[in-house]
Amino acid sequence: MLYDYEIGVDSQLAAEMDGLELELNFQHAAAKSDRFSRLLFPRNFPGANSKERLAYLYNITEEVPDTNGGVRITKIPVNEHEPYQRRQQRGITVADALAQEKERAEGLMKEYGGDINYLPVVGIHYAMWLGDDLLAPPIDYTYDRGDVETGMMEHLEICCGATLPGLEAAIELMTSGSQHFVICKPEWAYGKWGMLPRIPGNATIVFQVKLCYITYELHERFIRMPMKYRAKIPLKAIMATCKRLKTKAKEQFSKASEGVRDVNSNTGEEKIEPSRNQNDYFGAERSGDLLAQAIHCLERAVCKNLEDELQLKKYLIYLNCDACLAYRKAKPGLYKKAIGVGEQVLRIFEELLEHYRKDEERALEFLAQFYPKLNKTRFNLMELYSRDPFNHSSDVVSLYGAFEDEICHQNEDDLPYKNYANKKERRMMKELMEKIEKTNEAWAKRQKEEKDEKEEEEEEDGPVKAKEDDASKVTRLKPKGLDLEKCIEALVQEDKDSPTRDIPFGGSYEYYKNFVDNFAKDKDWFDHLFSHHFTTKCAVQFIVAYANSKGIQVYKGVDPVSGTPKLVISKDFAKSMAKGGSLYTGD
Repeated sequence: MLYDYEIGVDSQLAAEMDGLELELNFQHAAAKSDRFSRLLFPRNFPGANSKERLAYLYNITEEVPDTNGGVRITKIPVNEHEPYQRRQQRGITVADALAQEKERAEGLMKEYGGDINYLPVVGIHYAMWLGDDLLAPPIDYTYDRGDVETGMMEHLEICCGATLPGLEAAIELMTSGSQHFVICKPEWAYGKWGMLPRIPGNATIVFQVKLCYITYELHERFIRMPMKYRAKIPLKAIMATCKRLKTKAKEQFSKASEGVRDVNSNTGEEKIEPSRNQNDYFGAERSGDLLAQAIHCLERAVCKNLEDELQLKKYLIYLNCDACLAYRKAKPGLYKKAIGVGEQVLRIFEELLEHYRKDEERALEFLAQFYPKLNKTRFNLMELYSRDPFNHSSDVVSLYGAFEDEICHQNEDDLPYKNYANKKERRMMKELMEKIEKTNEAWAKRQKEEKDEKEEEEEEDGPVKAKEDDASKVTRLKPKGLDLEKCIEALVQEDKDSPTRDIPFGGSYEYYKNFVDNFAKDKDWFDHLFSHHFTTKCAVQFIVAYANSKGIQVYKGVDPVSGTPKLVISKDFAKSMAKGGSLYTGD
């Protein structure tokens, strides 16, 4: 149990408390099932009455510095022994965050001027009791507000009098995710007058508080500030903050994979090339997220003149260009994010070029600085578009065509674009375009083959044939190129790599194998729809390969109501497509 360390409580009292049932009329059923996580006293909490319970709390707490004993907080977080999966990321204390951000803000104000607020914002859940009535329900409770399950978190700005001074002093010693008991004497709570009728005068207040988050860095607080406060912060200070984020993103991106070791076969000389992040998707994703934070922060900056606006847009080109590369190198599911930030580069570049076009000298300076960034983004976007040829094949042609027109001077501009594109860039763009064309041709050929196969299967089914609209929603999944042993290894490895994911009891491999085996043995069972939320890509590949080895067909259909895909194993396609079958799509 959480509170089973030595506290000097009488053993008979502890035994009595184990059987004590407090009939408290709480509002939510969730509060009864999981009292501790919802900041209520556990049913076996020591103390048969309020006086004994308060004495126990004094025993496990210590004085908060500079309060002269007026505020006490538990020596260690009471949720310190929770399983790792239920604990949030710990970090620095609120007081340390305040000191760190104050020093950073003072440095920015000294260099760039302005008025920068450095007070951190915290989110807390709490339950509050009167010290002489600890067996009653809380008199103030954040889980009794708002949503039944999540309650309504309290958001506070530290050091501005937003809450009781005693509670604020205790919060400054807490870290993100920690949960503590706090005792506040009257002079640190509601004083000698109290807050009638609920809180009498000279009342000792007991809190159980969970610190859910700390927001203390400038870029995190800046995006939530009202415009009148954002206007007080100079653009250069915001750009300095974004540069710091860009530096952190570069570190994440560069250390995500080891350098490439290259040995010259002629001289035997060994050379280590810098990392290009080809092995660690998560390092690239972290880098992209940091750059996205910087972009969001800079977009909220207040420009006081045209020159500020131009500087802001120029730096947005740098940030979006780097974010496009980072997300492109991240896991494949983030390619749409990469496309989004990459297209922002094209849009901002066109806006700035249109502005500078009237002044040829400034236009040439702009091209010299940003045309390589534009081409770098074009290259990344072409590779990203090629991942989805069905939707973006025309976009690839459009990007490459614009580049060719600029280099060959076939567009309406008189600007010498070719002077700012080197031979390496031209060669890389051309090679990538040739590769994409071959990939698109292979994709179109594969689409045609799949269409022909589907038509052949429909003809083989004979008189039992789905309506044309329905048949287009059903696809036979065949184990082409799938090796059963490799599918098993991938499925087992996926369970090991994702321990926090919902995994069927006994492991995914055993679960799906036994299911297909039982399905094959049962003669009356002609089809089954898989609707489990934990059916991953590896699981589907295993089901297709293993079911095929048992002579069972696997189909992919579409739910007629929700439009979501569904996976069906079937012994009889006719029955599955008929009314009552798992592939039936309705009249």
